[in-house]
Amino acid sequence: EGVSMTCYGVLDVLGDSINRVLFTSREASPLPGDWGNVSLYAQGNTISHLDYEFATDGFTGDNVSNTTIDNVVIVGNLSLSANGIYLTNSSDLIITNNTISVGGEYGIHSYDSDNSVVNNNIITGQYNTTIEMRDCDNCDFEGNTLSGETVLQLEYSDNLDIHNNQVLDHSRGFYLYHCDSAQITSNEMVKPTSSMFGNYLHWLIDNRNSSSALIQDNVFSLEDGNEQNSYSWEYGYGLISVHQSEIIGNTYIFNADYYNTHSGYGIFIYANESVVSDNTYSLVSRGDYYTGFITTQGSEDNRSVVENNTISVSTRYPNENWGEAGYINLNGYTDFTNNAIDIDIYYGSDYDTYGIICSKGEGNNISDNSIINSQYSSAVYFENATNQVFTNNQIHSTRGSSVIRTSNSDVLISYNLIESEVRGIEMNSQSGGEVSNNTIISPNSADYGIHISNLTMPVVQNNIIEGFANGIYAENDLQNQFIQNNNLWNISGDLFSGTAMPQLIGEMIDMNSNADVCDIYSNLNMDPLFVNPDSSD
Repeated sequence: EGVSMTCYGVLDVLGDSINRVLFTSREASPLPGDWGNVSLYAQGNTISHLDYEFATDGFTGDNVSNTTIDNVVIVGNLSLSANGIYLTNSSDLIITNNTISVGGEYGIHSYDSDNSVVNNNIITGQYNTTIEMRDCDNCDFEGNTLSGETVLQLEYSDNLDIHNNQVLDHSRGFYLYHCDSAQITSNEMVKPTSSMFGNYLHWLIDNRNSSSALIQDNVFSLEDGNEQNSYSWEYGYGLISVHQSEIIGNTYIFNADYYNTHSGYGIFIYANESVVSDNTYSLVSRGDYYTGFITTQGSEDNRSVVENNTISVSTRYPNENWGEAGYINLNGYTDFTNNAIDIDIYYGSDYDTYGIICSKGEGNNISDNSIINSQYSSAVYFENATNQVFTNNQIHSTRGSSVIRTSNSDVLISYNLIESEVRGIEMNSQSGGEVSNNTIISPNSADYGIHISNLTMPVVQNNIIEGFANGIYAENDLQNQFIQNNNLWNISGDLFSGTAMPQLIGEMIDMNSNADVCDIYSNLNMDPLFVNPDSSD
């Protein structure tokens, strides 16, 4: 009773799968804490196929580099404060195929652990941190089954390989602070209903103050009864936070009670100067609060790229107007291309005025996306944005003040197909740029195809506008001479209106080079003769 094993020389425990070794209490009726623990103080130990029972603590040690701990079982009958393995100043460790379930703060704790392998372990319990291995360059974590408040905490550790691990329960996932070049691939991370760690998901992967990560082919699930709780997304992190990295082919599923479970607060991805591609984001919940897919900002020399992602949201209530942000926040020098976005909101509200896509800053390029919007906000909102390009997108919008809205922004809006039950394009607050070669259709006589006001004077040319109550409205102290070559059809009210309209606009007294009747600015009022692409009719 109370005896410990302190090893200043090499300890070899050489069991095998048939003949396991047992370290246990000598009492006839053993209890947790009957004996102390094993402490190691030499390098090169081998501990294999061992059952470890009724101790006060698990393995502890210092300066035990090149030690192997394999096929050890430490489960359930140690003191409540016992950790599994607690080492310091120990590199080149091999910790494999172990089963650890104890009541202390850590399953595995080891500092200064470069070049270590932690594979195929089962470490489950209510740990504060399941595995903490600081200063762990070139370490591998593969094939582990884990649960804990924070599952992996690997600070100041470069070239990590975290692959094919299964996380059964958590609230803070992987904390990889100051860890460059981490490879985080093919992991499955679940926060289940009735989680042991409360109902808040704080983060999945926190890789701030780092660069060059690859986060690929992971599956993240947030089950009913939980909420996102990443309040500080405004200040630089989301559920996944990286810098100058790649986030590719991941799946995030938040499938909650449509009537009762709030989504909580949180951006899925916060990634500056990064590539974010081929990810699937699916959220079903009651809604409210604020949630979104991405916040990103590139630089002139290193643009962010967000492409080929599928973003699906179905909630009873819309996002709150929280932090002047949308589901997708592009803060400059970002290429947002070929993404499919479907935002389905059951109840209308004017909570959010910042758009499904909120574009700010310098030099965003938004192209070839498909956007379906039923939230009471613009599909796309440009605010204080310069040198923006919005082209070749398809948008179907049923709610909001307008489909595309600009405020104090310079935007080229071209070659888009917009089907809208609300105002088509709204430009105000000294916005500039060009609206050209777009097809803008309303099936329900929404109020305006294009509405321009408040010291705003863009070029408006070569657009087809059909089915609105009014065509183009422009208000300004100066006349806009660049509203030209547009075709307005099936407009029940005014083709052109507003104080900025030049004289004789909309009066069909001229003829263009095709011998079509037009006004003196070559604007038309004729059937565009659209063709059904399926039937060629």
